[in-house]
Amino acid sequence: MQPGNEKMNRLIHWFFDCYEYHLRGIDIRGLSSKKRPPTSDLYLAKAKEFLKKQYIKYTGLNLKDYTPFSNLKNSLQVQIKDMRNMNISEDEKLEKELEIIEECAVKEIQYLILKIEGTFTTSLSTFSYEGQKRLIRFLFDYFMENEIPIWEEMHELIKQQEMRSWIYWMLKKKACVISGKPAQLAHDKSAGSMGGYKYDRLIGNSYLPLAVEHHMGIDHGVGGGRNKLDDLLIKHNIYYEEDGIKKAYWFEIKTEQEAKLIKKVYPHHGKAFGKE
Repeated sequence: MQPGNEKMNRLIHWFFDCYEYHLRGIDIRGLSSKKRPPTSDLYLAKAKEFLKKQYIKYTGLNLKDYTPFSNLKNSLQVQIKDMRNMNISEDEKLEKELEIIEECAVKEIQYLILKIEGTFTTSLSTFSYEGQKRLIRFLFDYFMENEIPIWEEMHELIKQQEMRSWIYWMLKKKACVISGKPAQLAHDKSAGSMGGYKYDRLIGNSYLPLAVEHHMGIDHGVGGGRNKLDDLLIKHNIYYEEDGIKKAYWFEIKTEQEAKLIKKVYPHHGKAFGKE
C-alpha cells in the first residue's frame, strides 16, 4: 500500500477550509490560502462532517451488517494465495505479503471507525495515496458541480494530481484553462483537417477550453500559432511529459458520456457525434 503524502493531505484540508467559508457565506474567489480569513472551529467541524458524509454516500458503502474484522482472515488468504502463485522471488513475495497485510488491516480500521463513529479519518497513518486521490477527485467534482470557490493554488495542485479531471471541469464550465475567462472550444486538430465541423465525431479527438484571445488570437490568429499556444500551455503547467519532453496537454474525449457533455455545452461542435 502506497501511503498518503503531506501535499495531498494539505489539499484535502484546504477543501474543508473552503467549505467552511462557504457555510459562513464568505467569498474567497480569487484569493490564495495565504490571504485566508480567520476560520471558525465550529463551522470547520461542520464542514468536515458534511463533506465526509457526502463522500460515504457517494461511495455507496453500506456497513449496516458489517462485523469488524470478520472477513479479514478470508480476505488475507485469498490475496496471499494469489500472490504466492506469482513468478517472483521469495524476497519479493515477502514484501508483497506484508503490503497485503498492511492494506487489509488499514481498511478494516477505517471500516471500524466508520461503524462506530459514522465517519472516517484522513490521517496519513490510515489513509492511502489511492484513498487520497479518490477523495480529492470527489471533492473537486462536488465543489465544481455546486460552484463553490476554492483557493487559487488548489487549482495548481489539482492540475498536478488530476489534470484530466481538472480540464474536464473547465470544459464543462466553459472556463479558459489559461486565464479562467469565458472560453471557446478549441480543437487540437483543426476542424479543417477533419473535413469540417460536420465530420467531428468528438470521441477520439482532443480539445481545450480557451479564451478568445488564446484561441483565435494565438492559435488561429497572428499571435504565433500552435507552437506559441503550446508554449503558453506548458508555461501554465498544462502539460505531460514523454521521454523527458514537456508536451501541451489536450483533453481527449474517450467515452460517450464525455462526448454528450461536450455536445451539450458546445452545441455547434461535434455535428457527426451519434450519426455513425
